[in-house]
Amino acid sequence: MAFLIGTTVSIGHGLFDPINRLELGAALMAASAEPSGKLKWQVAKVVHTGPARAPDGPMALISLSLPRNQNLLVSPDQPLYVGDGECVPAERALLGGAPLIDRDGRRVEILEARPMAMNGQFFEVIVGDLNKPKTVDGHLILAGGVVCGDAAVARYLM
Repeated sequence: MAFLIGTTVSIGHGLFDPINRLELGAALMAASAEPSGKLKWQVAKVVHTGPARAPDGPMALISLSLPRNQNLLVSPDQPLYVGDGECVPAERALLGGAPLIDRDGRRVEILEARPMAMNGQFFEVIVGDLNKPKTVDGHLILAGGVVCGDAAVARYLM
């Protein structure tokens, strides 16, 4: 569960920072899914951040082409939020199916999803509580323009 270095994440007030510049204790916007399906955003603290473990050599990635010339490069196991309190691994986007969700709960169609491999640095982040979460609530972040699960979602809920 990792993002390519430089992937921007929402730190609130319409501001974004590259994921690799986050420090422990930094403020990051995190969401919970309300029963109505809407996302409730609040400021949370970064409790874990750092380089993701990458294999020797190129790392397998999923490249997602999104509207407005946005691209998101993530590891195949990176949780992507598809609504209704559910995250799916990025590799599922290769099979088609559910669109992603933006900050305001609107659908974001994936224009193209393709596997690739590349060398580089990859980062992960956990917000809120480090204990094993029972839901995605409080562990959804806005990365690259779409809602994604943090590393806790990948480790414990998928």
